Amino acid sequence: ECNMAAAEAAAEHLYTKGEGQWGTNEEAFIELLCACSPKQSKAIAEAYENKYDKSLAGMIKSEFSAVFDPNLRNALLALLQDPDEWYAYRLKKAFKGLGTADRTVCRILGCADKQGALKIAAAFENKYAKPLR
Repeated sequence: ECNMAAAEAAAEHLYTKGEGQWGTNEEAFIELLCACSPKQSKAIAEAYENKYDKSLAGMIKSEFSAVFDPNLRNALLALLQDPDEWYAYRLKKAFKGLGTADRTVCRILGCADKQGALKIAAAFENKYAKPLR
């Protein structure tokens, strides 16, 4: 279940800890987003976009680009999406360009059971209009 009032308050809190101040309070983002369910995180992202006319993911990318560990930034971005959609996105990135990032593919698909792999494949096909093969 999503609590929309809490999502709106969280969106405002993240704004004040990011774009709304000089410097970014990374700890506030980590604490808040790691404590939320995927549905609540999506509701926070939606509330942020409705209130500030920009995506929370885009704000995280810009605010955290210079000083933040890219792995932690990616983890925060992952918390804003359905896990299967995030894995589909990471697989698409792994397949992009020359060669394949085999470690990423193995990590994602190797950790998924059959049902999980099928859900990731469905998310990939839904997101990119082509099958995961």
